Amino acid sequence: MEKITDWLRSYLLDKPYLSIFAFFISLIGILLFIAQTYFHITLWFEHRIPKKTAHHYINITADSEYIPHDIELSGDSYDFKKIKNLNWKILKVWADTNDLQEIAQNPYIWMRFKAKNIDQVPDPYCLVEHVGANFQVFNDSGELLFQNGKMDFSEKLPSQLQGEFNWIKLNHTPTEYYYIRFIHREGFLFGFTAFDNRIDSQSSIYKDFAKINLLPIIFSSFFIVVGTLCALVYFIEYKKKYYKLIDLAVFSFLVGLTEITRNHFVRFILDNSEALLLISMIVPNFVFVSMHSGLRRLFGAGKWNLLNILIYLNLGMAVFNSILGLQIDRSPEVLQFFIQVRFFSIALTIINILGPIIVSYHAWRKGDELGLGHCISFIIVLFLVIIEIYITLSDDSSRIPVTYWGILIGVFAQGLSLEKSIFSNRQQIQEYKATLLKAEKSLKEAQLKTLQSKMSPHYLFNSLNTIHALHKTKPELIGDAILRLANNYRYFMDKTDRDLIPFEEEWEFTDDYLHLQKLRFYDTVRIEFRKEGDFKNVFLPPLVLQPIVENSFKHGFRTSAKSNWLIHVKANLTPEGKFQLLVYDNGAGLSKDVLSNPNQLWERSLGNIKERIEHLFPKTNFEIVQNFPSGVRVHLEIENIISENLAPVDL
Repeated sequence: MEKITDWLRSYLLDKPYLSIFAFFISLIGILLFIAQTYFHITLWFEHRIPKKTAHHYINITADSEYIPHDIELSGDSYDFKKIKNLNWKILKVWADTNDLQEIAQNPYIWMRFKAKNIDQVPDPYCLVEHVGANFQVFNDSGELLFQNGKMDFSEKLPSQLQGEFNWIKLNHTPTEYYYIRFIHREGFLFGFTAFDNRIDSQSSIYKDFAKINLLPIIFSSFFIVVGTLCALVYFIEYKKKYYKLIDLAVFSFLVGLTEITRNHFVRFILDNSEALLLISMIVPNFVFVSMHSGLRRLFGAGKWNLLNILIYLNLGMAVFNSILGLQIDRSPEVLQFFIQVRFFSIALTIINILGPIIVSYHAWRKGDELGLGHCISFIIVLFLVIIEIYITLSDDSSRIPVTYWGILIGVFAQGLSLEKSIFSNRQQIQEYKATLLKAEKSLKEAQLKTLQSKMSPHYLFNSLNTIHALHKTKPELIGDAILRLANNYRYFMDKTDRDLIPFEEEWEFTDDYLHLQKLRFYDTVRIEFRKEGDFKNVFLPPLVLQPIVENSFKHGFRTSAKSNWLIHVKANLTPEGKFQLLVYDNGAGLSKDVLSNPNQLWERSLGNIKERIEHLFPKTNFEIVQNFPSGVRVHLEIENIISENLAPVDL
């Protein structure tokens, strides 16, 4: 069990796969909608009868009165005076389960609605939405005002997935009620909008209809845009693993997509939009999965692993509801199931908001300052959700989208915390880089100091021995030798603590060093020392050239029995700015084992030089090979060495 839990946490919770899966499910729904709407591609779940618009209802209009059976004709017509006085049942929005089941089991249902005073309307119409039924509309006098489809079973009746908008032309005949006679498939419910809400002239209905739905469309579009932009940023910066960003993106995107596919005006203006049904049935199930996933990354799983439990619960419900939802038009039992669990859905929604309140509150109590803002925002969301549930249960005639404001607050709270989190991470990365650069610089300085400390005593000891020898053999050269030695140590003291120095100064320092070595070895060594090109704009780290030259005397000539040693030093700068340095000798050389082992080859001062050069110049080629017929050849090549960014600052 523990292994399964660890696997689920590693692959479902710690990674953003759930959010990405929900995002791509949404994109598939959008692609199906585009294919079906603009390219007239028939979808597998479409009902094969003519229709105008598709949407999904499984409940019946608010505060309507109904009779759960058909009414007999009085001759060739209905006696509406008698019908008016029948025992009409009142059906509230979230009706009793037995009432809904009674309506579903009777293929003929009568409903009535109080008429609106239309005396002042020159040309009255009513815009109605209906799904899953054919119907007739009468007034008190028994006049048939409108009929949709046949009122018998001679043709296939509309399905739960098929709905339409229809204009019903009304006359000015006084009437107290409008009566609607429905025929629908047995075992299924049907949908019908509140009849008296949209009775007016066609232009007024259009205007009011659009105005009522304008704010929800704006909100939905905002959430979709925010989600899309965040998703793009995540996929562009995929390697940075902004998992919190993709969770916010999917949550915002799904909220917007859910509401815009359920919007009455959107369904009204889009014909043949069965894919909207697919989106509105499946997408909402994943909203809380992405929301809890994002909060889990901010505050952890919370007390009792509350967010983990909610994520698993919502994921299971999402898959279960999606599978059953696609079968709702085929099985009355599925519809009965949704009727039975509709109050559980409301309770689960409230639990899904209470969970983040508890988790964010405990995070705040533990010192996370982001927790307080989230706790307050979710309390506001919960309050607004309860208000909207109350409004919906009280009156379905006009849906007031108060929850949008709570979701908007939640998205902003999540966005601010995300920005702060990313900014904090960015700041930590910058601080880490600064610390790393500082450490690298300290390391280079320490390596350089170590190199200096190794060179200085050794160099001083050999130089003093040379001067002592000159005292006996050629005392006239002592003054020049002391001057050269002084120049070398002045270089040690004044130049080697800088990052970069002019190459000309390094060249002069090496020249003084070679002059002292020439005095020391006299006729036993031949020195070739020359440069070609204008080096006035060339800057290198100190102690680059001289240690290479010194290695020939320390390791090449000391172990060789030759008396005709050679050291060749040449620097060249091409017109294209390529720096080339070649140093070779005919000394003892290096063994094949050392040449084939990079660790041994670069473990001495040459390794330090290589690291410092490559740190400053990306395009560098530094190699050590065997010289022919004997000795060592060192070749250094640097592309584009002349750069204003590498110019040293005078101290």
